Amino acid sequence: SLLMYRVVWRNFVYRTTIKKQRDEMELRVRERTADLALANEELKAEIAERIAAEAKMVYLSMHDSLTGLYNRTFFEEQMRKLDEEGTVNVGLIMCDVDGLKLLNDTMGHDKGDSLLINTAELIKNSFSPTDIVARVGGDEFAILMPNATQEMLEDAYHRLQENAELISHSINGFPLSLSIGFALRTDTNTSLNDLYIEADNNMYREKLYRSRSARSTIVQTLMKALEA
Repeated sequence: SLLMYRVVWRNFVYRTTIKKQRDEMELRVRERTADLALANEELKAEIAERIAAEAKMVYLSMHDSLTGLYNRTFFEEQMRKLDEEGTVNVGLIMCDVDGLKLLNDTMGHDKGDSLLINTAELIKNSFSPTDIVARVGGDEFAILMPNATQEMLEDAYHRLQENAELISHSINGFPLSLSIGFALRTDTNTSLNDLYIEADNNMYREKLYRSRSARSTIVQTLMKALEA
């Protein structure tokens, strides 16, 4: 009976030991699985974060951070692309926001930024998605219109002026005044860089023509704002 007891005891101890080892192994497996799952989730989060950061970098490389429009770098790339493709009829429009420096100096850059954002939205909404609208300078915007005609450019000019008048009363009471110039390429002997210069010169010519009345209106508005 003593021998039997010892055999039973040894079997009990053996089974208990085996069970304990198995339980410990299962616990380690569960812990390791949990660690791997956590590491996998962290890796997924890191990959998603990197993808988002890369997408943001790509976006910022092509867009103006204030207005969300395309930037000058992207605009010039599109000009080169149209030149390389040999696109014949290309329209180019230049817009300059009158009085921005006066507004910045008088009311602060926050007001100036607000005016630029509103102007960018106005210009973007005045053109089709196939047109390339960009902010190319502090107060300058440019639009590329592939397959344009002279009539389309003139219509765009009048549309911009009319839309500017419509929203002038909704942007902190500051009159939105745009000087606009445009030019049309009808043969590939004219580079788009030359077309850009022509449109810019036409815009500057209009700015000189209307500068006195536009400046007078802007100054009167700012004086009233300062008095208030």
